Amino acid sequence: MDPRTKKTIIRHAVVFVSIVIVLSTYIWFFKEPIYIWTFFTLYTLLTIVLHYYYVSKQKVRLQEMIMKE
Repeated sequence: MDPRTKKTIIRHAVVFVSIVIVLSTYIWFFKEPIYIWTFFTLYTLLTIVLHYYYVSKQKVRLQEMIMKE
């Protein structure tokens, strides 16, 4: 496996675990449904933004690899 890919997988796993911990503590402290829905909405938006950022970085990296060859 490519070291960059391995590092990316580890980074995504760490981010996922930390978000689950934050989500759990958030739900524990704010048990009202409106807060939970707000958090889920923000979490979804953040996930979409990070996904598009990651995809754009991958496209740039792929373009660089093509240019080198």
